[in-house]
Amino acid sequence: MQTVTLDEAAIAHDLRVIHYFYLAGIVLLIYDNLLMLDLEVRFIWKSWRSRTSAWYLFIRYSSLCIRTMVLVSFDFGHFNLEVRVNTLHLEITHIFPKDVGLVLSISRNLTRSRNRCNKLNTVKGLLTVLQEGIVGCTLILRVLALYSFERRIVIILVAAVIIFISLAAAMPTGLSHTLNLPPSGCITPYSSAEQVREAGAWEAMLAGDVLLLGLTLYRVYTHEREIPTGRIWRVLIRDGTIIICLANLANILMFHFGDSLTFSSLTGFTVSLSVAVLCRLMLNLHLAAALNTGTTGLGTNSLRFAHTEEGADNGLDPT
Repeated sequence: MQTVTLDEAAIAHDLRVIHYFYLAGIVLLIYDNLLMLDLEVRFIWKSWRSRTSAWYLFIRYSSLCIRTMVLVSFDFGHFNLEVRVNTLHLEITHIFPKDVGLVLSISRNLTRSRNRCNKLNTVKGLLTVLQEGIVGCTLILRVLALYSFERRIVIILVAAVIIFISLAAAMPTGLSHTLNLPPSGCITPYSSAEQVREAGAWEAMLAGDVLLLGLTLYRVYTHEREIPTGRIWRVLIRDGTIIICLANLANILMFHFGDSLTFSSLTGFTVSLSVAVLCRLMLNLHLAAALNTGTTGLGTNSLRFAHTEEGADNGLDPT
């Protein structure tokens, strides 16, 4: 039986944790898509040429396609070729320390494998930023619509976006150090300084989500009389911003308390959850607009979720 060192076993375990969390995010997206398929066909596919429907379809299916494509590169069980080559390299170096040609040949193969992994990780990071940016822009547009695009709210949100992006880019890196971990799978270990920088970017996103939540809360309580008694918190939960804030908070905690491999294990799941919540928000707004026969003076926004539930209780047909 082949003996596996403790470091290799620990890394293999960390890889499984990362991949299983990522897989859980994809399962969540697919499951949510199946649950909401009826509403999607009713309100999105029947008017797919409208801008809101096209935006919804882009958010929903681009995220699902991106997550699935990245999943192909994952290894859920055994050590892959890179680990075996690296282990062989260590063993040959130990047994034949003077055979420079053989060692250099294996080192070149390992370097090419690492370069491919680094490129893949860079692409994964850019796609994650793209998806989170789409979610953030959509939530900002929803809050602006909630306030009927008031000039002061536009200025506040634009200034906040600039400040948060600047803070994320200017996060101190601290003292970096090189991690001497044997590579396993297509994953790159990060130093503590790099973890702090990435955590700072997610903290800036969380600050933006909290600002959007605060603006939503303010709008809700200033129009409290227009919402049925006892429905306010149900409206806010269904609005989704609270769920996105909690998911980002859990992801940030993992960045600070996870090790050099698992610190970003919740990132994929957080992005998938944010996309699922956002798509539900958009579908619920369509349903609320279809059920609402009156007007609250606020336009089509998250406050109309109360009318959705009220209409359903009265036996109204959502079509």
